[in-house]
Amino acid sequence: MDRGKEILKKRKSNRERLKKEAPDLYDGFALVTQVPENVETNEVRKAVEAANAEWAAAFNRGDAVAVAALYTEGAALMPPDREMVRGRQGIQEFWQGAIQRGRQNAVLTTEEVQADGNTAYEIGRISLTVHAKDEAPKPIFSKYVVVWKRQAGGRWKLHVDVWNRTPTK
Repeated sequence: MDRGKEILKKRKSNRERLKKEAPDLYDGFALVTQVPENVETNEVRKAVEAANAEWAAAFNRGDAVAVAALYTEGAALMPPDREMVRGRQGIQEFWQGAIQRGRQNAVLTTEEVQADGNTAYEIGRISLTVHAKDEAPKPIFSKYVVVWKRQAGGRWKLHVDVWNRTPTK
């Protein structure tokens, strides 16, 4: 049995013992100590990675409409050193501008996903290439956090998207 399952089994046993031996204490204890037993679910991670693959494919073919469709209607985009962008239309315009300025070859790498109900967060990295006029292509590396929201029908969409560049060495 792996260490995580072992800990969860022991917690469950301790909760059951407390519930049996001191039910009045258990009610208060249960409210402040509940931890989802499967915080990082494989299903959510797979859905996030699939959506990221769609995002990169749309971005790399220059389709800002398809990129924006992967965000919730009321999503917030928080680019570095810029004002926050709210709503799908604004997000589409932002990504269209990035594409027009020569950003391409985006690759997203998910490092961590944690989920609780209809909300999840992802920590990851993105690399892309800038092809500016009259300049050699330049790679850019960033790290990001995305808050995901499960929509009616079960699809996960980006709700808050924030990133900043990784320092070059």
